Amino acid sequence: MELMSLIIFAGALALNAGTPGPSIAALVSRVITNG
Repeated sequence: MELMSLIIFAGALALNAGTPGPSIAALVSRVITNG
């Protein structure tokens, strides 16, 4: 689960850096929080 979370987090960071989207950051935060 931790590895998957890291992969999702890294992907979300890349997407967030490429295109401004606070919704993406919120989604990632929720996913990581849920574990």
